[in-house]
Amino acid sequence: MALQYGMNITASDMRSLLEKNDKQKSGIRSWRQLFGNASLGFNAQTDALTTDYAGAIAQAYKANFEQNNAILGAGLGAGMTKEMLAQSRNDLHAAYETYVRNYGRDVATASENYGQEVGTINTALSERAANFANLYNSAYKYLSDELYGSTLTDETGDIKNYMNEYGLNWMTTTDKETEAQRLMTWNELSPMILNEDGSLTRYGTMFFDSLFNATPQGYKTTDDEGNVWNTRGFDEWLSSQEDTFENYDSKNLPGMAKTGRDLREWWVSEDPFNY
Repeated sequence: MALQYGMNITASDMRSLLEKNDKQKSGIRSWRQLFGNASLGFNAQTDALTTDYAGAIAQAYKANFEQNNAILGAGLGAGMTKEMLAQSRNDLHAAYETYVRNYGRDVATASENYGQEVGTINTALSERAANFANLYNSAYKYLSDELYGSTLTDETGDIKNYMNEYGLNWMTTTDKETEAQRLMTWNELSPMILNEDGSLTRYGTMFFDSLFNATPQGYKTTDDEGNVWNTRGFDEWLSSQEDTFENYDSKNLPGMAKTGRDLREWWVSEDPFNY
């Protein structure tokens, strides 16, 4: 199912676009907020740990100071006083080492949890980017295999071409050898619909709107072997696609759709028109 025509929309391009354009109703960029909240949570947790342990160590030093004063004021012999002060110093050192060790352990746990949270968000964004990339790359395949050349014969016997009727002839060109009209290849069409950064041009918006929202009721598609069938809309066509996407990655991206059929199930729960 993957395209073989020139430049495709890559998952990395789509990821960058999603990071910029996925927004909440308030206008806040969704992915930036997710990553930012994870960072803020980690910083707040480590700051709290630092404050707690710093306070505990300060209390330990205070208690040790008071204990030393008590020893010095107890009127004990020089030898006993020296021994008890040494023990107090050892107790303080042991307490300090315990605090430092526990602080390091808790910070490591917080760091691990933060890494897992960021990893989960990162995987979700990568899955979404991969699925959207395959969705948009599927549009040209739908155009070339299903919609281009689709015709309807009206009551008077006139044959209407879907591309003509819906103003999509800007996607066609004249073949230099045969001088006949043909569909542009993706390599010819993509510079018209994609900017250098992978975002859509005005033609790009028209391209995807016209394909994702195609209404070919009553039209017929004929393949090179003469087979004829009712032209399907994009949703129905995508639901019939069984081939595995070339970039399918279930190991690192378990939420990535494997086939067009799977992609359609993912798509109906999403908002694919927010491009």
